[in-house]
Amino acid sequence: MKKLDQTPDDALLGAFLQEKRKEVGAVAKPVAVPRSPPPVRTVPAPPPEDLRLVALRSEHAAQQAALRQAEAEVQALRASLQAAHAAQEQLDRERRLADKRAAEAKDLVIALEFALKAADKTALWTERGLTKAEVLDALGLLAAHQPQALLHAVMAVDPQPLAQLLNDRLALLCGAALCQPNGETVVLTVAAERCELCGGSDLRGAYRAFAQATTAAQLPSVTFIGGSPSYREALRLLHREIKPAFELDVVSRKRPGESKRAQAARGLIVIWGGSEVDHDTTIHYRQSGDLVLTMNHRGLSGLLPRLTAQLQKR
Repeated sequence: MKKLDQTPDDALLGAFLQEKRKEVGAVAKPVAVPRSPPPVRTVPAPPPEDLRLVALRSEHAAQQAALRQAEAEVQALRASLQAAHAAQEQLDRERRLADKRAAEAKDLVIALEFALKAADKTALWTERGLTKAEVLDALGLLAAHQPQALLHAVMAVDPQPLAQLLNDRLALLCGAALCQPNGETVVLTVAAERCELCGGSDLRGAYRAFAQATTAAQLPSVTFIGGSPSYREALRLLHREIKPAFELDVVSRKRPGESKRAQAARGLIVIWGGSEVDHDTTIHYRQSGDLVLTMNHRGLSGLLPRLTAQLQKR
C-alpha cells in the first residue's frame, strides 16, 4: 500500500470512500474526476497584405479581361473576313459567268454575221413574195413564235432551212373567213389580191369547180401531198362546206405505214410544190393512184383552177 503522504488528495479521497462502501456492504462506484476544460486555441491574425501585391492582382485581372475582349474582337474580325472572302468569291464566279456569257454572245453574233455573209438569203424574201418593208415584220413574227427555228435557219449556210421556214410557218393572208391560219402558222396581213389562199377571188367557187371536174373524171378520192398548214386547213374547211362525192386526204408528214397507205391510195394524187413532206414519202405516192399531178403553184387561188383545167383535159 502506498504511503498516505505519497497519495494525491483525490486518490486519497477515493480510497477513503471505497473503504466506507465496503463497511456498509455496497460496491463503491468510481468517482468521476472532473476534467478541466481544453485550453482555448487562439488563431493568430494574418499579417496585413502587401499593397503592391493587391495592385498587381488587380492589374492582372484587368489585363485578363482586356485579353478576353481582344480575343472576342479577333474572332469577330475573322468571321467578317471569312464572309468578305465568300462574298468576293461569289462576285468572282458571277463575273466569270457574265464574261463567259458575253463571250458566247459575241461568238454567236460573229457566227451569225459569218453565216449571213457566207450565204446570201436576201433573194428568198423576194421569192416568198415579201416587200422590203415586210421583211422586218416577218422576221419579228417568226422571232416571237418560232425563235429556235428562225435562229437555226438564219445560221445555216444552206438557204433551204430558211426557205422551208418561210414556206411552212409564214402565211400572207387577207383575213377573210376562209383565209385563217392554223396554230402552227404566223400571219402577215396583206391586201386581198396578195392573199396566198384566195388571191381576192372566190375560193368556194374555185373548189366547187374543182369538185365538179374531179367527179366528172370519176376519181373517187383526192390526196394532197404537202402544202403549208394554212393551205391544208383551208382545203379541209372547203371540203366540209361543199361536201363533194370524193374523199379528201392531206398528207403533211410521214406517218407509220406510209408505204402501205400510198399503195392503197386511189383517185387523184397531187404532189404540191414546196412540200414539207420528205422525198421518201412523196416517192411512194408518185407510183400510186389513178392520176398523179405535180403542182408548183403556192396559193389555192391559183392551184385549184390549174387542177380543174388539167382534169377537164382528160
